[in-house]
Amino acid sequence: MPPRADPFYIALGQRVRSYRDQRNLTQEQLGDRLTPQMTRAAIANIEAGKQRVLATPWFNWQEKLGVTVEDLVAPKSIRACDTRSDQVVNELRNKLRLPSRQVQQLTRQLGVLGALERKRSVR
Repeated sequence: MPPRADPFYIALGQRVRSYRDQRNLTQEQLGDRLTPQMTRAAIANIEAGKQRVLATPWFNWQEKLGVTVEDLVAPKSIRACDTRSDQVVNELRNKLRLPSRQVQQLTRQLGVLGALERKRSVR
């Protein structure tokens, strides 16, 4: 049995597809415009919530789709995944090697910081 899809990535994929459709772009056209380029199959898997995405492409997608990162990432979907909050922070901090201040700014914009603060206040 395949692993259960993560609600965060399902919501992200739905938003990517919605914005792509609004701009009359095919999956292949969007993939060709990204840096680095992505295949049509990769875009299809992302839109289906089957493929995880590092934070870095979001900033590229916002530019190519003419939206903000906040538009792509539904804050309520992140809040629903409080257990994923630490993973998002760790990915921004470790994989992208961002300074703590920039991580705080991004997590606040993405709605993750609020989830982490709520989580810590419950402990």
